[in-house]
Amino acid sequence: MEPCNTPLKPRLQLSRVTEEELASFNNCGLNYRSIIGALNYISTNTRLDISFAISHRSKFLEHPSFNHWKASLKVLHYLLHTKSLTLNYHNKGKSNIITYTVADWGNSIIDRRLVSGYVLLLNHHLISWRTKKQQTISHSTTEAEFEALTNTSKENLWFQQLLNKTNIEGCKNNPPLFNYNKGAIDLVHSNINHNEFKTRHMDIKYHFIQDLIKTKKVNLFYICTHLMEAEFLTKAIGITMLLRSHSTINLD
Repeated sequence: MEPCNTPLKPRLQLSRVTEEELASFNNCGLNYRSIIGALNYISTNTRLDISFAISHRSKFLEHPSFNHWKASLKVLHYLLHTKSLTLNYHNKGKSNIITYTVADWGNSIIDRRLVSGYVLLLNHHLISWRTKKQQTISHSTTEAEFEALTNTSKENLWFQQLLNKTNIEGCKNNPPLFNYNKGAIDLVHSNINHNEFKTRHMDIKYHFIQDLIKTKKVNLFYICTHLMEAEFLTKAIGITMLLRSHSTINLD
């Protein structure tokens, strides 16, 4: 088998199975749920670089096929090819929090649901991360990003409180939160009464984030797409971007 440099090929779309394909796979005795469960355990502990690949394949737990099985074996092969990678932590002085958050809106051909992700760094070391498929369908990129910003801000607040309780030197308020949706960021920073959101739950999220900025709990910044360090948690990316993300989170 050829070397596997990424856990998921860019633009790869796995499709639903036919009844014939499902019956054929079920008769072969392969346990698709077991391999996905094992890979998910790995991704939630140390190998976040396979998080999106596992989230992508988990959509087919109830109706797997040989194509889904082979795609999962690709992840195993990637882990074998990169088995020397470990998360590294060093003492680098002041304890500053940096968070990157991103949402991939409507790109899943299966259900069009948003996939969001974030990485939270302390002293440029990885502390927390998540890939999550939302339960509802967002109607715009702005709404999708607000969903991601809200969830990430809650995690950021919780971690700030944890650091304050431990009296870690150098921890400060107003930590930077990076996102690349300029429209959503401009909307948050404005004080105009917008009609961007037609539903109450999104309007609440909008005012929640505005309040965090006004009280200096977070500081929202725009970052260009190619510098977004959480991109690999929401979509398949190429080897160049993946290696840069490895460097950012000290997975080497």
